[in-house]
Amino acid sequence: MTSIDWFFVANIANEVAAKVFCEATVGSRDDKHSEIIRQLIDTSNFRLRFFPDVEIIEMLGALKNIVAMLAGFSEGLKAGFNTRAAV
Repeated sequence: MTSIDWFFVANIANEVAAKVFCEATVGSRDDKHSEIIRQLIDTSNFRLRFFPDVEIIEMLGALKNIVAMLAGFSEGLKAGFNTRAAV
């Protein structure tokens, strides 16, 4: 069976480049893959968290994108902070 890894990142590129602390979630059922990814990417400024629930991480990543779009729409419509918080 082939292992599929899922990388869930909700970071802003210029903050990553400026070495502002960031966190990302990796879904992997293969401990060997997880260790390779950790060695390549994980630093004191960019932390990786590993979980075996690949499908859940994928669904949460899609949900995050929907919430981000709704927040952007709310901001574009000049809605108040209460509206954005409700989203």
